[in-house]
Amino acid sequence: KVNGFLGIVGYDSAQKKLLVTSKGDMYGLYAKIFKNTLAAELKERMQLLEDFVKTNNCSVIFECIEPEKDPHIIEYRKPQVVLLEIIENELSFAHRPYAELIALGEQLQVEVKEQACTLTSWDELQAWLKTIMQEDYLYNGQHIEGFVIEDGRHFMTKLKLAYYSKWKRLRRVAEATLRHGAVKAKWQLNDELSREFYQWLQEEIYPLRKGDGTYAFATDIISLRKRFEERNSCI
Repeated sequence: KVNGFLGIVGYDSAQKKLLVTSKGDMYGLYAKIFKNTLAAELKERMQLLEDFVKTNNCSVIFECIEPEKDPHIIEYRKPQVVLLEIIENELSFAHRPYAELIALGEQLQVEVKEQACTLTSWDELQAWLKTIMQEDYLYNGQHIEGFVIEDGRHFMTKLKLAYYSKWKRLRRVAEATLRHGAVKAKWQLNDELSREFYQWLQEEIYPLRKGDGTYAFATDIISLRKRFEERNSCI
């Protein structure tokens, strides 16, 4: 699973136009970010996407990554969209087979979600879970948010990995510390790295807070993590 936000593309038959939006707000900030990112990547192929959703009476789901305007936990180098699903426009959830998703991705010339593996028994599932939930687990040599798993009945759920979960928790720690100089919920500091990161925030970052409560540098968790790791590599 890539670490962005959901973008949805459909066709508004009443107004006879393409509908490009986000999960949370039909016409809000994230819908605009997704629309701009999608248009920049597809260019003239936007018409192919419009024809597809109109003809097939479906919605096409993307993950939108915008590392400058909307950084999350996992670091990415550039804005992009990743094709996730083709969903039927019906009350009962149904999505098109993965092969059709691959075919659409080739037409649109966009990245498609990657099928990591197929597990055929509970024993295989348990062994896989034990592997991926290790603190130092890497997928193809990289940290990722996690996986979406789907069973034989097409029930889907998300698994968030240890690295992602830790830094998502430390994002809350950083937000509180940079605002107030400390956190009340000390249970969040439940391992050595978390305590070291918190101490670094208090001693080296919070004192740089300006009078208006802002900082002269980026304070999203990716930027803070990079500063922290660079500082540790020099010690």
